[in-house]
Amino acid sequence: AIASAQGTKASGALAALMAMEDAVLANDFEAVLTMVKRGNYPIDYTISRPNESGDGQPTSYSLITPLMRACEVGATAAVGDIIAMGADVNAAPDDDGINALMMSAIVGHVEA
Repeated sequence: AIASAQGTKASGALAALMAMEDAVLANDFEAVLTMVKRGNYPIDYTISRPNESGDGQPTSYSLITPLMRACEVGATAAVGDIIAMGADVNAAPDDDGINALMMSAIVGHVEA
């Protein structure tokens, strides 16, 4: 019974982690902000995003923060909200050193 309870607890924790990743990758920044406000995640929570080849298959993974994703997709209102919550604008979680400002410039969302 103890092992079953621990398994259920672990499954719940994994589901919670996946909820944040799903929200970030789906550009659901309202859900991201809600999870951060509830204390479930830090505002600079880093997720692993698949980089896809032309056939839609992941070829590698990169690390991004919610702020970086908002900049990448040009969600200017979300960028402002995430920064207001204390996001580190200089965070560059991956080895490539790309931060949110660079992400905006790379994809051409200079307004973000």
